[in-house]
Amino acid sequence: MIHSLRKRFTSLAEASLGGELPPFSLGMGEWVRGLSYVEALGVVAAWSVGMTLVALAAGYGAQAHYTKRGMKVFDLPLKRGQTRTEIIGNVLFHWMWIPTAAWVLTSPAVHFRGGWWREVLTFFACVYGFQGFYWLLHRAMHWRSLFWVHRWHHQSLVTTPLTGFSIGPFEAVGWFVGFLGPAVLLSAVGLAGFWGYVAFLSFAWYGNIVGHANVEMMPAVTSTHWCSRLFSNPITYHCLHHARFERHYGFATAWMDALFGTQWEDWIAASKRTRSGEPLTSLREKVTE
Repeated sequence: MIHSLRKRFTSLAEASLGGELPPFSLGMGEWVRGLSYVEALGVVAAWSVGMTLVALAAGYGAQAHYTKRGMKVFDLPLKRGQTRTEIIGNVLFHWMWIPTAAWVLTSPAVHFRGGWWREVLTFFACVYGFQGFYWLLHRAMHWRSLFWVHRWHHQSLVTTPLTGFSIGPFEAVGWFVGFLGPAVLLSAVGLAGFWGYVAFLSFAWYGNIVGHANVEMMPAVTSTHWCSRLFSNPITYHCLHHARFERHYGFATAWMDALFGTQWEDWIAASKRTRSGEPLTSLREKVTE
């Protein structure tokens, strides 16, 4: 399989240099369509596992670094057996994701096209589309009748980088819709760009893992309403969700939470406190300015 993939890349490069193909991004789209399912399994597995390992190394490295600086969010121990539960959840997620993604991305429903503007459009449409979708999914999973879907993830009250993809199989299906759905929808109207989509997946994948570290590593500007709605929340924002079980349903940003009024009033004060070197000492602790 490795020889076959190398041959495909070599042919693509030779054709591009010889002027036989359109721009490289379009060539990558054709390359994806030409993969067999088995070859796609190898590509998706290599990317997914590789990205996870890089993000885990970055997340735990950041957690160790900022802990030494006293910038932990919660100064509390992990639940007994939490690490084992998180490892099992991550393995399960990857075991389900790899064959599913390989099948969808090599199906007729996905067709990547060239053009730098498509790449930019794809990235931003996927990022903000996923954030909107995830808020709806996450909010629904916190209904009493559906919380069983989300219960595995909330076994982690104090989070770690392994918490990110520590989720049960039914919740994993929701993530697959959020990750793969944008590629299908954009392909249907001829707007899907390969590199924009890969950038989105990398951004969301890496951010989900590193963003569950139990340290406030984000700059002070993220502890403002405008930055959290447009660009990024502080790490403390999502840590409060795990500790309190309610509100803060957004992924990476807070614009959906702000729109629907699902924010804790003390999230800015809490993030400023943890950044200053004074961690929270109980899960339900409320912070005042």
